[in-house]
Amino acid sequence: TKRQLITQKKAKMIKKTAAKTTRTRAKPKPKPKPRAKTVKAKRQPFISVLTATNGTGKSYFVKNLLKKEKKVLVVLESDRAEIWQDYEEIVNIENSKNFQYQGVKKILAIRHDKDWLLNIIKNFRNGVVVFDDAGHYVSPNIEHTKGLKSLLIDYRHLGTDFFFMFHSPSQCPPKIYSHAKYLFVGKTKAFLSKSSQLAKAEEIRAAQIEVNTAFDSSNGVGADGKKGIFKMIEL
Repeated sequence: TKRQLITQKKAKMIKKTAAKTTRTRAKPKPKPKPRAKTVKAKRQPFISVLTATNGTGKSYFVKNLLKKEKKVLVVLESDRAEIWQDYEEIVNIENSKNFQYQGVKKILAIRHDKDWLLNIIKNFRNGVVVFDDAGHYVSPNIEHTKGLKSLLIDYRHLGTDFFFMFHSPSQCPPKIYSHAKYLFVGKTKAFLSKSSQLAKAEEIRAAQIEVNTAFDSSNGVGADGKKGIFKMIEL
């Protein structure tokens, strides 16, 4: 009948429209693959040694060197050094909470028993420890300074850099030299012996002569206008 013909026509039109829509429909975009997580490698802690005689700017040099560090602990024999006097002292070194801070603090070795270094190893993490004038409280025989041997073995696991400052190379225990990555050579009155068995002994002696000459000719002021002239040697 006429009504049936019209209905059939409509059905055909609907089918054509549906087919056309199917052909022109955009394909769904594939889901992006998840990016692999990149893990930033942690910087390996290191030990540095600095040698320079009194009044040559070694404490000033290290203080400026560490300006960008978020956490610094300075170990002193006593509180005589004017450059560190304004910083807070940690008196109770057995309480780990006292080592949770930002900025610069100090410990006076003279106030504590022989376990002071063991407490630093136990409680201080992720920063820099400076042993200023270490010859006053670090024995040439590392066995006589409690904790020093274990520090040299395990310092990489502490997330901490260590700076040992001495007046002359002869003050620094050879074991510390053997674990150090950097040596900062300042003006000295005690040159390294020609018979020294230290690594890079000849280079160290040459650096001492160079630095002494530069210091004497410039009254101890470096090219940057700051007190202290030092040469860094990678050991």
